[in-house]
Amino acid sequence: NSGTPVSTSINDYPINPGTEYLLAYNMSSGLSKKLYEVMTSTGSSATLNNNAAYSKASVTDDGSTAYYISNQNQIKSLYLTPGNTQESIVEDEQIWNTVAVSKDGQRVAATTLAQDTAIYVYDFNTEIWTTFILYSPTFSDGIKSGGPIYADAIEWDHTGQFLVYDCYNVFENTDGTNIDFWDINFIQVWDNNANDFGDGTITKLFTSLPDGISVGNPTFAKNSANIIAFDYIDNTSGDLYVVGCNTESNDVEPITTSNVLSYPNYNIKDNQIAYVYNTAFNPTSSPSSNSIWRVDLGADKITPSNTGNDAYYLGNSQWPVYFADGTRSLPTSIQTKNNTADKNSCLVFPNPAVDNINVRLNSTEQTNADIKITNAIGQVVYQGTIKITMGDNSIPLLMPSNSSSGYYIVTIESASNRWLSRFVKM
Repeated sequence: NSGTPVSTSINDYPINPGTEYLLAYNMSSGLSKKLYEVMTSTGSSATLNNNAAYSKASVTDDGSTAYYISNQNQIKSLYLTPGNTQESIVEDEQIWNTVAVSKDGQRVAATTLAQDTAIYVYDFNTEIWTTFILYSPTFSDGIKSGGPIYADAIEWDHTGQFLVYDCYNVFENTDGTNIDFWDINFIQVWDNNANDFGDGTITKLFTSLPDGISVGNPTFAKNSANIIAFDYIDNTSGDLYVVGCNTESNDVEPITTSNVLSYPNYNIKDNQIAYVYNTAFNPTSSPSSNSIWRVDLGADKITPSNTGNDAYYLGNSQWPVYFADGTRSLPTSIQTKNNTADKNSCLVFPNPAVDNINVRLNSTEQTNADIKITNAIGQVVYQGTIKITMGDNSIPLLMPSNSSSGYYIVTIESASNRWLSRFVKM
């Protein structure tokens, strides 16, 4: 999982000093009140709205506002103050599937109902939407074609620059058979240094998964950049696990089991995870029997506590999200693991292209560099070595005659710099 974002110094951030709540979605068909919050210290609950939700909600780090997809598939915001739960439509097109708000509330990311291989990010300050096309950053032998189909679960990291997301993939093997699975990736959608949208670089949590295994519904620990939890699905046996991962040490540990997708979420102290479990005899036919359970965690945040047991918490509910109503300082930068070279943007033109492209970049030194072009499933379609001069450079390239139409990534890397851009071949 080279490239996974990790913190530059210590992993732990200050715990949110506010009162802790758990936001949940009521599955009872007879109740019009749907999203509700529970004060975890007292168990008292308060209903928040009358509208059904299509997918899991997302909450700002200060606990002031939740964003969710309505059952009309619009993006909505909801103030989380009981008695003043004002609700408004953020995006009125009825096309949306999932949404996540950055911890500072400055941006939202969303996916659509269409299998459009994209994540959309909106910046409230500039009022601009940007589309990030998904691709596979690695390639495996034996794969002929295919790649990411669509993303679903999304969540922002602590710096507001990266998203962790799960993605459904379909690949065709060279023997003509198809394989499909869900995996987890990270994508840079914002650059705090430039105060602008990121370049869309993607890294995988796992470079490959065993046959029949899928992972999804990732979530960050509340106070550590290098700790995540997610659903682990064995499609062969039907087993489902809640799994924790330390992306710095590459340790992966089972936390607990479930019988439905669990949508795990860390509490504000990272010493407990809430997850979904179905108490019915047949979980598939009884989604209203989904309930929220909690399990205590060890100090490493990825294993269950030696003294803790799974405990039932809320009935007829799903999609747990812990939050607190305090404020804290969070980092604005991270380092990308195993990547010592600086990353710069370059320009490909024309874009879209037919056969010939030019790559423009600016360099502060004269050097040799490796250049490669990869397709959407990570196959290298062109590679070579070029000379870069100090200042502006224009590098002409001819796409291979057998390259198909689609999405491509150009990477140029020297000993001290790396340039990256994307283009579409018609």
